Amino acid sequence: MPKVHSLFLEKTKIDFLQTVDCLTEGEWRTFLEESYQQFEVLEGKDDWTFRELGKHRLFLLPPKNIRAKLKDFIEEVYRGCLENEYLMDFLTQVNPVDYYSFNKAHLLSFAFTLDRFNRVLRDDIDLLELTVDHYQKLRFKKNFYRLSNILGIIKLHSIQKSAVKLIKARKSGQIPKSFGKLFFNARATLPLMFFNPNYGGWWGFNKNYHLGSPSKLSDDGKALEMYSPAQKEWSDLYQVSNMALVAQFDQAPYFLAKLLIPSVSRYSDRPGEYMHTRITALLLAQNFIDCAIHFPKTPILINHVLPLKREIIQLWAQVNDKAAKKYRELIKAPTKLLFYRHQD
Repeated sequence: MPKVHSLFLEKTKIDFLQTVDCLTEGEWRTFLEESYQQFEVLEGKDDWTFRELGKHRLFLLPPKNIRAKLKDFIEEVYRGCLENEYLMDFLTQVNPVDYYSFNKAHLLSFAFTLDRFNRVLRDDIDLLELTVDHYQKLRFKKNFYRLSNILGIIKLHSIQKSAVKLIKARKSGQIPKSFGKLFFNARATLPLMFFNPNYGGWWGFNKNYHLGSPSKLSDDGKALEMYSPAQKEWSDLYQVSNMALVAQFDQAPYFLAKLLIPSVSRYSDRPGEYMHTRITALLLAQNFIDCAIHFPKTPILINHVLPLKREIIQLWAQVNDKAAKKYRELIKAPTKLLFYRHQD
């Protein structure tokens, strides 16, 4: 773990811990219930959209000690940040100013429920298939597929396509030699960047990444793993590049949260799984955000949550460019252990 200190990170952690103390157990339970309702998987207090998800209700919606679990969650997010050297390079340069333009309790509830939902999907491929099908039908029902939402359609399709391929590969047991290619639908979102007035550049993507990596099932057979040279650092670099990208969009704090949840960010002991858990978290988060914008279930609206300030985005791009150079130097080092486990 890097021995660096970020005043911004420390302040943000304290702010969210204090937010937990501001509400009672009952109030937090209501926030979590409303979050699952906004995910469109819960009606009322205990009526889950499909029975298979209801089997996990005690994990998804803890019956007691919610505030303690939220604080543990915040600590895990904090440790995940510390484990990413490239992210800390950026966070140590950000001024600890309060720029929040969102409801912290709502964002924390979203992140906590997203993380729990994502963990369940990682371990249950049938449930993931049901979830993908559920959201596809929901989006048709709610008329998301309309010309005025063309950029949203492009973005969502790239996510869903990856999830469908992941499901097929996992259920068939036939993992393509270079399964990593299935996750790289980033090119499909290029129009989103070109039409975004806040776009500051996602620098050097193609030259900094080793695409089409060796792939296999995880040891427990529940997740797909991909391995690039120095996979931990590769995942760190992809993580910060993705963060700088989503920071440019409206609802930026929510898109950033889906990358910071522990089921995505705590990959130090399993770096090959990073892309698997990231794509499922993105699928869930995108559907939550779209539904919250167009069909809000709570009085707390996220329509006017803004991107991060342009100067922060520009700084992040510059720091990430240096991180990419570090990674290229790393994989050129002849004595560096580039792969984290033996490839069968």
